Amino acid sequence: MARTKTNKVPTACPNLTVSQKLARREKFRALTDDINNARVAYTCEVVAISKKHHRYVSYSFHTIPDFTRSE
Repeated sequence: MARTKTNKVPTACPNLTVSQKLARREKFRALTDDINNARVAYTCEVVAISKKHHRYVSYSFHTIPDFTRSE
């Protein structure tokens, strides 16, 4: 079979309806909230374990959602 030059055809992306956009956004928010809640729970566990073993570093709880500190 001979090689031929093909033109790149742009792929069509259908426009989403308003209800589809809202559903997609809500799904994204739910995922983000679940991930953030898991991170906060993990950080709280790290703080509890470090207190138990007397290696507690003061975390101010208003900065925990920022996740700027390493566990």
